[in-house]
Amino acid sequence: SLRYQLIEEVRVGTRIADLADDAKLKAKYPQNILQQLQYGFLSQPTTNISVGTTNGLLFTRGRIDRDTICPGMRVCEVHLDIAVKPVAYFQIIKVTVEIVDLNDNKPEFPEPEITLSILESATPESGFVLPSAMDNDGPGFSIQRYELITDANKSKFSLKVNKNLDGSMDVRLVLERRLDREAQDRYSIKVIAYDGGSTPRSGSLSVNIHVIDTNDNEPVFDQTTYGVSVIENVPIRTVIATVHAADHDQGPNGLVRYGFSKHTTDKHGHLFGIDQESGEIYVKGIIDHEESDIYHLMVVAQDLGPGSLPTDATVVIHVQDINDNKPEITINTITEPNTDRAEIEEDSPPGTFVAHVSVTDKDDGVNGQFTCSLSERSFTLERRFPTEYQIVTNQTLDREKRASYSLAIVCRDHGKDKKISIEHLRVSVLDRNDNYPIFTERTYTASLIENNFVGKFIVHVNATDADVNENARVMYQLDGTRDSSFFTIDGDGKIRAKLSIDREVRRKFQFKVWAFDRGSPRRTGTADISIIVEDINDNSPVFLFPTLYNHSLTISNRVPVGFAITQIRAHDDDTREAAQLAYQITQGNDDEVFDLDPRYGTLTLKSSLGGISHRRYDLVLAVSDHGSPQQTAQGILNI
Repeated sequence: SLRYQLIEEVRVGTRIADLADDAKLKAKYPQNILQQLQYGFLSQPTTNISVGTTNGLLFTRGRIDRDTICPGMRVCEVHLDIAVKPVAYFQIIKVTVEIVDLNDNKPEFPEPEITLSILESATPESGFVLPSAMDNDGPGFSIQRYELITDANKSKFSLKVNKNLDGSMDVRLVLERRLDREAQDRYSIKVIAYDGGSTPRSGSLSVNIHVIDTNDNEPVFDQTTYGVSVIENVPIRTVIATVHAADHDQGPNGLVRYGFSKHTTDKHGHLFGIDQESGEIYVKGIIDHEESDIYHLMVVAQDLGPGSLPTDATVVIHVQDINDNKPEITINTITEPNTDRAEIEEDSPPGTFVAHVSVTDKDDGVNGQFTCSLSERSFTLERRFPTEYQIVTNQTLDREKRASYSLAIVCRDHGKDKKISIEHLRVSVLDRNDNYPIFTERTYTASLIENNFVGKFIVHVNATDADVNENARVMYQLDGTRDSSFFTIDGDGKIRAKLSIDREVRRKFQFKVWAFDRGSPRRTGTADISIIVEDINDNSPVFLFPTLYNHSLTISNRVPVGFAITQIRAHDDDTREAAQLAYQITQGNDDEVFDLDPRYGTLTLKSSLGGISHRRYDLVLAVSDHGSPQQTAQGILNI
């Protein structure tokens, strides 16, 4: 905790302290870290004091008037909590600034002049209450003494000053010698009040005294000081004490009426009242121990006779505490004060700061002591000071397993009738790009019929990423190999043909597809693509024998029936049914001398050639595939 003194009424902008230096931050951190630090109040002070956000200088931003900030207080202190951010260097600097009083107010009486009536029968040493002067300065410069100024009449009066428990002064004019109204019925005196400055300031009261004849007894209280104890929050109109004063005169001169002094009425009249006839003191407002635990009331008694002489007594009221206040919980995060929401990045290490928690209880003793706990096991509530905690992570958080947490901060006081407060903090786990895109299949196999049109859809690939937002947005790309150059892929993962493909040129394509997310660092997933080119019947069979240049053969008329003369051969570049061939003789075999195996193309002798000495056969051959539409080729064989 840092302490400073500040003289009131200094000029605006006066520098109070360099927190970075005094809190030893300049010694602790290098210059590049100091430039990152930011300073701010946990709660905005009511006084005109500010802190530099980036340099940590504490300075005044308006008028500093101690008499307004701490009226009547002996010591005037302003307590400040300054938070140092960002979270990596978070700490709280506790600062106490004592406002030093100046003697900038002079004593003033309620009125500059009063008239006082005194019975000529008044006995020497009789006292007459005079109004007290007020000085708005602190106790050090408050009113210290009174002085009586008279001329030739000095020997008739003196001044008696009593200091009360509440700090006020009772000023009485004391009669030194008997008065003789017939000799002199008027006196004029002056009372001077001086404050406590090194060069005291003063205020004056002119007192005009009229000497009259009236009753000569004043009320006398049973005791000069009454003590009473009362619990706080006592119901309105409850009688808490009774005072009594006796007057030995008779008739109206002996009837006593009660009231409070002007000072008591001004200061405590909203809380206490007194019955004028019975002297019963009762409660008018809410008595709160946390506001004040003791009250001093000055009661004045006066009879109803002419020129009545007032007398007074003091009533001291002690207020007993009850457990009527719950702990008050305030949550501050790095981003904003007094909030119910916080954010933290996933994968942050255990012990990472989440929020600062301040707890206060206005009660006293055990009623004002408390213990706090946290509902969620993934976080820990650490006590840093008697009234301050911080919430930190207890383990590494994974957003893909749980994206948010609802924390309940529960504080219980130690009183007999325990008071409980609960505040909730919602912690959102921010995504980090810690997941890779994953394809729904490791290998995608698809087919493509040859002679396709450009842009033909082939296969749809899909990859998902367990992250969110940009970290989960997936882009696709082919691997850039020769096989992949025949295809394109769009943003939805649809692969299409870039060219028309001939199966007879290329029957199969294999390449990889990549999936990238848009996070940082970028994560990548891969899958294999296998595309089979399907055949269509776009090729006719071609004879390998006979051909244009090789289509004749000679056989003997002695070959037996069933003799395999030759093998008719053909080829088709298509596949499957489109490449399965069937052979037949379409012309030149009217007498069925030859037989042609339709499947294997074997040409055999079906009839005997024994009776033929010389002959030429011109066979027209056909070969057809089984595709759709069927393709056919013709050839000529000369035998």
